[in-house]
Amino acid sequence: MQQTDPPTSMRGLARRIGVHYQSIQYLCAPDRNAKGSRHTFELARALGVSPRWLASGKGNPFRHDHRGAILDALETVGVLLDQLQRIAEEMEENGTSAKHAKPGKKT
Repeated sequence: MQQTDPPTSMRGLARRIGVHYQSIQYLCAPDRNAKGSRHTFELARALGVSPRWLASGKGNPFRHDHRGAILDALETVGVLLDQLQRIAEEMEENGTSAKHAKPGKKT
């Protein structure tokens, strides 16, 4: 993953987004060549940079580039749709209907 300047404390960043310090350490290790993670969006938000740039180094690191923001939004929508699809499949496998599921409760 690309790093921002000035550097942020890895421990502080980990606490801020609710992950283990080792996860941040792994993502920042140059020899790992990490290309993002499931926490990329939270990391980018905490650092004030574009998730696309953070994961790939492509595009503008800062959010004032509207094209990057649109691509980020489309990527986020794709991730959310995948998650919703998995939830729907799990509900179907368990014989649970979305009509009967209560908000905030796992079925």
